[in-house]
Amino acid sequence: MYREGTVPAAVILPHDSDLTALSRTTPEAVPNAVVAGDPCLDRLTASLPLRQQYRRALGADSHTTVVTLTSTWGPNSLLGRNPELIDATLAELTLQDHIVTAIIHPNVWFAHGPWQLRRWLAGARRAGLRLIPPLHGWQTTLIASDVVIGDHGAVTGYAAALSIPTLLAAFPESEVAPGSAAELVGRFAPRLDRRRALPEQLGEARSRHDSDLSEQIAQRVSSRPGQCADLLRSVFYRLIGLAEPAFAAPVPPYPVAGLDADREPVRSCRIFCRPDGVDLHIQMWPGDVAARPRRGHRTTETYAAVEITHSRRDLRANADILVQSADYAATDAEILRAYPAAIMVVTIVQPERLMILHRRHGRFELEVSEPVAVPMWPAGLAAAAHHVGRQVDIDGNGGVARLGQHRVTFRLKVI
Repeated sequence: MYREGTVPAAVILPHDSDLTALSRTTPEAVPNAVVAGDPCLDRLTASLPLRQQYRRALGADSHTTVVTLTSTWGPNSLLGRNPELIDATLAELTLQDHIVTAIIHPNVWFAHGPWQLRRWLAGARRAGLRLIPPLHGWQTTLIASDVVIGDHGAVTGYAAALSIPTLLAAFPESEVAPGSAAELVGRFAPRLDRRRALPEQLGEARSRHDSDLSEQIAQRVSSRPGQCADLLRSVFYRLIGLAEPAFAAPVPPYPVAGLDADREPVRSCRIFCRPDGVDLHIQMWPGDVAARPRRGHRTTETYAAVEITHSRRDLRANADILVQSADYAATDAEILRAYPAAIMVVTIVQPERLMILHRRHGRFELEVSEPVAVPMWPAGLAAAAHHVGRQVDIDGNGGVARLGQHRVTFRLKVI
C-alpha cells in the first residue's frame, strides 16, 4: 500500500467488507478508500438483454445448450488438475444439442504462448470447441452460457453471481480468501464427478440451481451494484479538479462484434441411429476426441464419418462414411476404391440435396425438406438412409430424422 511512505490518493474497493479488512491492515489508507462496487459485474449485468445475440454469435439457437469451461492459472486450476477435461467434455456431448466454449486465464495464454495453447487444444478445436481469446469475448460468452464448469477463478464467480448454473471441476480451498464471493461459490456449488455421465450432471445443475444463492454471491461481489461507473467517475473528476458532467456515467453493453471465438469446422463425428416411434433419432459426437471408457455408445454401435479433406489420415482410413463437396477432385467411385473400410461416400450437391454412393445399394439421391444447421448433418442423414436400406428398398422411400430438436424429412431416389 505504501510507496515511499505515501498513501495513494484513492483506494478503490468493491465491497464494504474490503474496507473493514483495509482498516485492520492499513488504517492510514482508510480516509482515502472508496467502496465503488465492481465495474465488470455492472457491465455484465447491463449486457444481459443482449444474451440471444451473443448466443447467435456462438452459433447457438434456442434449443442449444452452451457449456463453458473456464480455468484460472496455476497447478490447482481446472486445467492444472484436469488437463484432459475439455476433450472429455466434447466427447460426451452431442454435436446437435451442445456448443462447448473455453475461457482460459490470460496468464495461461501468455505463460505458455498462444501457439502452445492452441496446439494442446488442437483436437478439441477440430471437435467444435470455441476457444475464447484471452482479452475480449469472455464476458459475452459467459452471458450466452447455460452451464459453466469452472474453478476458483473470477470468471466462475461472475457466472455464479449472474445466476448461471455452475459446477466446480477444481477448487483449492486454501487459495481462496475466507468470506469472499469465491468462498461462497466453493461452499455451495456442486462438484463435477468424473465417475458419472456428464449430461446427467449438467441437467442436475440446471434443474437444481438456486437463484437465491446466486443473489447472495452477487451481493458479496459488490456492495454498490449498478453504481460503479458513477462512483469511479466522481473520484476521477475530484482527483483532477474538474466539475463532473451532469449526466449519469454510461455503462455500455459488451459489443456482439467482440465475440470472435477461435474455432474450426467439425469434420468428423461418430453417429448412432435408432428408431424412435416414426422418427429415426440421430445422435452425433465429435470424432476428433476420444470418449472415456464406458461413456456413450460403444464404437461398434456407431458409424464413423469423416470429411475427405480431414487432416488426420487415420480417421479417413477407418471411416464408415466419407463426405465430400461437389467440387472435390476425385469422384465418389474413386474415393470408395481408395478407402476400402468405407460403406458409402456422400457428396453435397446442394444445401438440400446429397448424392450417395453405397457399396450395397449403389448410387442414390437424398433430398431433405430444409437445410440443417448441425455440424456433419450430411453424414447423419446418410446414416439414416443406410438404416432405411437395411429395412426396405431404398428407391422411393425415406423418413423423418431427428437431430436434436431438428426434425428433417428426407426422400431417397435411386439413380
